[in-house]
Amino acid sequence: MVFYYGGKFNPWTKGHMSVLKDLCHYIQDNYKLIEEKYGKPKIIIGVKSGALDGSDMACGRGIKTSVMNRKDMVREAINGLQKEFPFLVEFESYTSNDKIDVVEQTIDRTWEYFNSKPMWWPDNGKVTIVMGEDEHRDLILSSEGSSDRWMHAREILDKWPVMAFPRDPFVSSTRVREIFRADPFVQWQSVSDYLEKPVYDYIVDNMLYWQYPEEEARREETVFLHNYDMSKFPRPSCTATVAVTCCGKILLVRRKGHPFRDYWAMPGGFFDVDKDESLVYTAQRELSEETGLDCPPGMFKLFDVFSEKWIDPRGRIVDTVFHVDLGDKFREVKAGDDAAELMWWPIDGLPKMAFHHRKVVEFLASRMAMDKE
Repeated sequence: MVFYYGGKFNPWTKGHMSVLKDLCHYIQDNYKLIEEKYGKPKIIIGVKSGALDGSDMACGRGIKTSVMNRKDMVREAINGLQKEFPFLVEFESYTSNDKIDVVEQTIDRTWEYFNSKPMWWPDNGKVTIVMGEDEHRDLILSSEGSSDRWMHAREILDKWPVMAFPRDPFVSSTRVREIFRADPFVQWQSVSDYLEKPVYDYIVDNMLYWQYPEEEARREETVFLHNYDMSKFPRPSCTATVAVTCCGKILLVRRKGHPFRDYWAMPGGFFDVDKDESLVYTAQRELSEETGLDCPPGMFKLFDVFSEKWIDPRGRIVDTVFHVDLGDKFREVKAGDDAAELMWWPIDGLPKMAFHHRKVVEFLASRMAMDKE
C-alpha cells in the first residue's frame, strides 16, 4: 500500500509537516492491519516538476526554485522523523527504502501522472492519496463542477481513496515566499511559525527566495565600496528618483547590484552631465530603462529634493524625486537589465528598501493623504 502526498512544496512548511505527521500517526496505529490487508505501507512524497518562483544558483542569484531544491528541502525537513515514529526506523535521509521516499512528480496533473504508472507504483495498485483538508475541499468542489482547481476530480475520487488531514490555513508556502520576497536577510525568528529550522537553513545556505547570508553580503559590499571609483561622477553627484504610484501601490525595483543588492528601491539613477538635458530627462530615461514605462515629461511632477549625508554609502549625492501617478489603471512593466525584478507594493506594506527610499515613500504617502482631505 502506497500513501501518496503530492504538491509543489515551494517551500515545504510546517503545514505540510503536520499532514505528514498525522499520516505517520495513522500508519503507526494501524500498521499491522494495513500490512495484512494491503501489504507493507510506504509513503511517497511527490514534488511536482518545474522551476517555480524563488531562486536558483545560476550566477549566485536567480528567480526560480528547481524540483531538486524542493526535494532537498523536503528531505531536510523529514530527516529525523524515525525518532518520532518507530515504524520508520529503516528510513535514512537521501536514500530510497521500504518506508518513505521523496520523488519527482514528472507530470503535473495527478490523474495523468498516476495513469502513467510511475516507477514507485505498487504491484497491487493499492494507492491512497493524502492531502490537507483545504485541498480536499477543492477536490470535492471540482468534482461537483464548482471549481476548476482539479482536472478529472470525479474520476480521481472514483478510482482512488483519499485521506485528508487538517492543516493550519495561515501556514502557507505563499505567505513564506511573501516574507522572503520583502527582505533578503530574513531571520529565523520571522519564519519559525512557518518553517522547520532545517528548511530555513537550506533556503539561506542555497540563497533561495532571494535570501543571502548577511555576513557574506556585508563582506561583498565592503569590497565593492573599497574598489568603487569615486571619480566616476562629479561630487556631489545628482540623481533622479521616480515614485510611480497606481491604485494605492508603488512600483519598486529589486536591485541587481551593490550597494543594497537585492533590496527594493524606486527606479532612478545618476544624472549624466554629457547626455541628459535635465533631471526630468534623467528620470524619464531611468524609468524607461528599468521598467519599460515610457511616460511623457509632463507626467513627472517634482516631489522633493533630498541631500542628507547618509543617503548613499558611495558618496554625497543630491537626489531629486519625481512623482508619476498612473491613475487607476496599471500599465505593463518589464524589468530592465539593471533590475532583478519589478513588483507593485502596497504603500502601507513596504519591503526592505535601499538608500533613503522608505523615508521618501512615507513622506509621499503622507502628502497624498493630505491632498485628499
